[in-house]
Amino acid sequence: MTEDSARTVCLVKAFETAAQPGLSWSRADSALAGDRAAQEVGANASDGTFIRRRAELAWERITARQPDLAHLGDDANWHRWLGWALVASALVSGILADQVGPDNLINLTSLPLFGLLLWNLTVYALLLWRTAGRIFGRPATASGPLRQAIAALVGRFRGAASDTANASFRTAYWSDWGRVSYPLAKACVSRLLHLAAAAFAAGLLVSLYYRGFFNEYVAGWKSTFVPAAARVVQWYVTAVLGAIPSLVGMAPPAADEIAALDLANNPAGVGAAPWIHRIALTVGFLVVLPRVLLAGWAWLAQQRLQRNFPIDLREAYFQRLLRRFRGTAARVAVVPYNYQLPPGVVLGLSAVVQDLFDPDARLEILDPIAIGHEDDPPDAICSPDLAGRFVLFSLTATPEDDSHGLLLGTLGARVPQGQPVVAIIDESAFRKRFGKQGERLEERRALWVRFLDGAGIAHAFCDLSQPDAARAFAGLGLANATSPREHR
Repeated sequence: MTEDSARTVCLVKAFETAAQPGLSWSRADSALAGDRAAQEVGANASDGTFIRRRAELAWERITARQPDLAHLGDDANWHRWLGWALVASALVSGILADQVGPDNLINLTSLPLFGLLLWNLTVYALLLWRTAGRIFGRPATASGPLRQAIAALVGRFRGAASDTANASFRTAYWSDWGRVSYPLAKACVSRLLHLAAAAFAAGLLVSLYYRGFFNEYVAGWKSTFVPAAARVVQWYVTAVLGAIPSLVGMAPPAADEIAALDLANNPAGVGAAPWIHRIALTVGFLVVLPRVLLAGWAWLAQQRLQRNFPIDLREAYFQRLLRRFRGTAARVAVVPYNYQLPPGVVLGLSAVVQDLFDPDARLEILDPIAIGHEDDPPDAICSPDLAGRFVLFSLTATPEDDSHGLLLGTLGARVPQGQPVVAIIDESAFRKRFGKQGERLEERRALWVRFLDGAGIAHAFCDLSQPDAARAFAGLGLANATSPREHR
């Protein structure tokens, strides 16, 4: 799936799952798009091919009804002009940076030059550390503050660029697209930052040669801490400014050349031309060339992701579409914990599952887990074939780490990765017992929220004896791909 196809898929996903005004989308529209796509791609088509074609057909129908949304499918290609602007700004900044001090002196130990080399060598070391970590299986670390700042700026720009679209749909789309396009955005930002660093270094060199061509400059160094500084300068000039130029045939600096750089002994300094050449070769080999190569590597990664965009088809939205395409029914398992279900709650669970998944979804209510058996949940709740799995608690119970927490921890360890467990806290018995004591209800809810948030478990509070219980599951990624108006 290409980047453009993935963008269309995310647009349709956001449109189908976000609140839409009027009759802009219905279950009939969703079914029609899926049926037409199935006819076109054939029964043997891959999951990605079907999802891509269905999204294209659905987006055509959506934009025919709401033409003001059509521009979202084209994207503003913000990274093109923003990237060139960033690189151009870095180049201009390098040209304008004045490395030449008063009296036309090029201080070989000046902060712009030394800091430039030190910063880039630090970046290379960090990149090598991260690469070694990925090779040896260490978890990837978060992006640095500069990349995060640029991503935040891009997010604000994107949000402001689509004023005409429905707010709920726009928010859902940018949130989802920002998540799934993170690898591509990371490659793009890396390329821009490497190019900007190379441009800044090139700008410094252009500035040196330009100023040196029209002015007479001398090279040298000054320090308050002599002779300690002399030893550092000798090492720096020999190892840094002499090593790289010697690789291309330029003679390394002799001892008398280094001694002549000490302005305390030679106030007139020495001609700067040989040292400008040494600086240019050093910066070119240690900064410009590696940064250009790293930018090329990031560009290759960007091109690969644009041609083969990563979309996780295991998400509930895609699984529902694929089940219809393959002609299979969803299996959903619910296991109560220390809770005997009244008939009204059973009916409510069945209605919720049909509303969240498919009308023909198969609900499997497992035997309740008794207190003391938290470390031995039924195997059926851990089956990888389930479209959804829920643990049902009663709000009348008080959550405890050594019982409720133990059960959730055991399930988290046994359930296949990427297939989360969702907790349902049924309020029907609590409401029946305490009536309209809203304050008490909120206190008990808050207790459960703290517990479940601490355990990292998605959850929903609902009264399963009521017909609108499915509304409580909005935002959990389980909602059916239909207009929310039809859930009412």
